[in-house]
Amino acid sequence: MDIKCCICNGEGQELPYRQIGDFSLWRCRRCNLVYFKDSPDEQDGFIPQAKDELNKNQREKVEYWSFPHLYDKHKDVFSYYFAERLSRIRQFKPDLYSLFDIGCGYGFWLKFCKDRGLQAEGMDAAAEAVDYAREVLKLEVAHSTLEGYGFKHSYDAMVMCDILEHLPQPNEELQKISQALSDSGVLFIQVPNLLGFKLPLFHGFGLPYHIWQFSVSSLNLLLEKNGFKILKYWTGVLGVIGVYERGGPGILDDISWYLARQFRIGNRLMVLARKA
Repeated sequence: MDIKCCICNGEGQELPYRQIGDFSLWRCRRCNLVYFKDSPDEQDGFIPQAKDELNKNQREKVEYWSFPHLYDKHKDVFSYYFAERLSRIRQFKPDLYSLFDIGCGYGFWLKFCKDRGLQAEGMDAAAEAVDYAREVLKLEVAHSTLEGYGFKHSYDAMVMCDILEHLPQPNEELQKISQALSDSGVLFIQVPNLLGFKLPLFHGFGLPYHIWQFSVSSLNLLLEKNGFKILKYWTGVLGVIGVYERGGPGILDDISWYLARQFRIGNRLMVLARKA
């Protein structure tokens, strides 16, 4: 699949950015968005790859940690970040009632919200994750891609965590989200924030599954293009469960996480937006 800049749509405007093993990243000279031009046509291999690496005990390579056995083991850690996310959404939508999670995975975040009285629904393209969310957690979750899903009504909040960077056509998907968002609703997006100096160090670019490598400025441009206005952004840390699985966090982990928050250089980027 040949990818063009999703902000500028320009041909012949890309410059070589960085070589990561066999993969080449490019940068748009107009808006500075960094992207992977040769993304695979299928984007459903991310979770199976993580599971395979876990089975082979290659934990240093894992990018996805939200499996049921790890959630059960580190539930307090997940709950801390879930509570933080919900608090941020309610900061700008205090009358929050309905929420839809795009790419909900096994449904842990949805269950957290449902247990706090919210009408929580979601969808995911991974059949195994959807089956778990439906059968074990008893959630209202659809097996679908965002492209193929038909929203039944509008929602107070749309949440998309670690999904946008995978989407070949983010403009079309953001327009679809906008149509399913209530007039006063909010959109919460979380993406890797890996460009430049970020903490913690040594996290990968998620290739070949991560098409887009966003910064605050490029994500803002993409959202503005699709009729959204960023209300606030935060940075945090990515791969926390991996640190716990490796016996941490240690003193250096605690220091780097603190610095990431204080100086807004965490390698996870979160934005809250509203329709302009």
